[in-house]
Amino acid sequence: MKNLIHREERELFLLLGIFLIIISATNTLVQISGDALFISNIGITRLPFMYIVSALVLAVMAIVVIPVIDRIHRIKIYNITAGLLAMLLLSCWGLVLLKINWTYYLIYVVTYILEAFLFLEFWLIAGDICHTRQAKRIFPIILGGSLIAGAGTAFLTKFLAPVLPIRNLLFISGLLCLITVPLSRRLSRFFEPRGDCQQKIGKFFKEISILNRLSLDLKIIWQSKLVKLLSLSFILYTVLSFILEYKFNQAASLYFTVNGKVVTERLAGFYGLIKGWIVIGAICLQFFFCRRIINRAGVCNTYILMPFVFLLGFFGIYLAKIFQGAALYLFFYAGTSARFSHKAVAGSLYRSSGELLYNAIPTEKRGRVRAFHSALVEPMGIALAGGVIMLACRFSLPLAIVFSFIYIIIVGIGLKKNYLSSIIEMLKEKSGRLWETMSGTFGQYGTREILGLLQNSLKDSDPDIRTFAYEIISQTRDKDTKSLFESALTENFFTIKRIAIKALGDIGDKDTINLIEPFLNDKDFRIRAQAISTTWLLGGEKEKLKIRENVNYLLKLFERRDNRLSNLISSTLSDMGEIALDSIKEFLPGSDIYSCYFLFKALEGMTRQGVNVEGRSPDWRSRIEGIRREEIIEVISRLVKQCYYHLYVIEKFASFPMATLLLKDALLEENRKVEFNVICGLKLLDKNSERMNIISKNLRHPDAFIRSNAIEALEHIGEPEIASPLIALLENKTEFDFPDVDISGVLETFIKSKHKWLCASAIFTIGELKLTKFKDRLLHLLKDKDSLIRANSLEALLKMGHRFSPDLLQSLKNDPSALVKKYIDIYKVSRR
Repeated sequence: MKNLIHREERELFLLLGIFLIIISATNTLVQISGDALFISNIGITRLPFMYIVSALVLAVMAIVVIPVIDRIHRIKIYNITAGLLAMLLLSCWGLVLLKINWTYYLIYVVTYILEAFLFLEFWLIAGDICHTRQAKRIFPIILGGSLIAGAGTAFLTKFLAPVLPIRNLLFISGLLCLITVPLSRRLSRFFEPRGDCQQKIGKFFKEISILNRLSLDLKIIWQSKLVKLLSLSFILYTVLSFILEYKFNQAASLYFTVNGKVVTERLAGFYGLIKGWIVIGAICLQFFFCRRIINRAGVCNTYILMPFVFLLGFFGIYLAKIFQGAALYLFFYAGTSARFSHKAVAGSLYRSSGELLYNAIPTEKRGRVRAFHSALVEPMGIALAGGVIMLACRFSLPLAIVFSFIYIIIVGIGLKKNYLSSIIEMLKEKSGRLWETMSGTFGQYGTREILGLLQNSLKDSDPDIRTFAYEIISQTRDKDTKSLFESALTENFFTIKRIAIKALGDIGDKDTINLIEPFLNDKDFRIRAQAISTTWLLGGEKEKLKIRENVNYLLKLFERRDNRLSNLISSTLSDMGEIALDSIKEFLPGSDIYSCYFLFKALEGMTRQGVNVEGRSPDWRSRIEGIRREEIIEVISRLVKQCYYHLYVIEKFASFPMATLLLKDALLEENRKVEFNVICGLKLLDKNSERMNIISKNLRHPDAFIRSNAIEALEHIGEPEIASPLIALLENKTEFDFPDVDISGVLETFIKSKHKWLCASAIFTIGELKLTKFKDRLLHLLKDKDSLIRANSLEALLKMGHRFSPDLLQSLKNDPSALVKKYIDIYKVSRR
């Protein structure tokens, strides 16, 4: 976790984590207390009626709230929702004390509202605050924490139930709900301004009515067979879930009935116990079996497990019901087992495969379909389940078994067929966006049928479609696809060749080494680099000796500044070990920051590998030690000086604040790269990398005492050659001997930068200084693709008093940038 959460994200991570944990705990307490109080005081016979009422309330609220939810600030609507729910829970607690009977109906409805809307609004808040890269790192951790919190709260109620009146859980839930309000307000400072996105609610309803939205959603569903079948399976799932819930509650209420009355405390304790074990079961399935099952069985085949779970569960309960004598015990254990199996599978396999089914729906319709299922289809299923139980209570079990068979047929035949057809239709769209979103999903979770159908795309005339198909198939690492990639080596498109070479290496068949060897001298550097890596991976000693001459070639490829290529080279050099070590030693001095970073990664990879590897000398680690005191120390010292050089440049540009803001950001980013390289090098200098990790984490600690102790610890690493400049850098001192910097030379460097905003800021500074020596360069940059660079170049030339030729003026008049056109108008006015 220490590498997943960045220092500047810690407060956000803690707030989101605590926020979700409290919501999860609140939801668990409300569910357990609500179910126990309703069943023990109202009775099991009124439960189907409450299903229908809860479904109607959810549907009405969803129709009203979901359109509004994007029109009001996330924090404001959450605070309103949480405040109202807290007041309802506290009021219910007071009404229960007064023994008002209809309160139990209200509690049951509040349970559904709380679960539906608090989690929805939390994830909307989290999604708005966190960008995609943060979400990938943070969300799985906080979700795991919330699952553990839910299980822990459920187990806790087992021990609280005998000593604490169950109604008091409502009071605790209300307080917890209120606690989330200040947390949400604290999160508000992480929001970016939304500007015009937040329109007034009244204006929104004038633009589009609720009925129009519903008709649009129904039209989307009606036009797609896949969506129709998915909606039908969703209804069946919901109906079967609630019939099973009813039978489970019925069995539990009978089991915990003493002298004709349900013992509330014992029932609540049991609910807490079973809910805790359900969460643990779902977590175990999700982390240890889910991915493997989906990989092997495929998406649809995994999705069909849920109907079979229902079928076996209902069949078991049916057998228990028809037995005499010990029927109560059999009914209780059968209902509990069915409930546990259903919820554990639903929280893992069903959820994962169900989410993947949505990927076969076009992107522009996917969100609408999800919202429609949550807002209307699910409540429809709940209401239908309530109606089935009320109208055919005695026949609900046989009906559930029949529904389970229908569910199996719909998923096994209709849904599977249309799912595959939808994927192929999406493949035909030749969309780069689909390429990106689908390749990872279907490569990891693709069924055999999908792979078979993808093979038809390998003959497509469009090389992008062929590449897309090869990319998906390669991620399966299926040995049966070996012949496909062998034939792909004859493709003319370089990307396909590279994918094929990598895929053959991943498959791991050493017989293909002869097919890959010719590419070791390929003209395309990407194909050649991949061939070297794969040959080293698959080859024996004979092939590895041939690759020695390619090490220097790989090192020179760092100059391409291609991250994907550089990572491949770094990994290959790590695997090569001693063959690459001497070349790295020669290449390090004089290398730039970018190359040093990947070279340090390669050396780190070497040190992590074991000594007892075939063909490796016993003094393997000592050979790396030989690099330590010479090249690495020299490189780190140079990087530290370079960092000071950047600090000096920032000071020189201080008189130009508009440019400084951009330059400072760029230079600080470069400083972070330098610092990272220094830490990488220090890890090599210090044998105990864990100790180095602990020290480096505290070098930027807000507490000055901790920072000073970390710097003291660095001094004791024992490398005096770098201690002085490094410590000065970390203490942010500027007594270092700066090189004699020529501002024109610095601007020349920045104007060539691959970062467009850095280049644009340097151009602005050239205009402020009126450095006419850059005129020719600025005239050339008037044709740059970036609009800000063109505008800043034009502005700088105007400040220098440059006169433009009529032809150039005419071309600039047609520039798409409004800012460029504005400067042309200024120029015309000044020439009158």
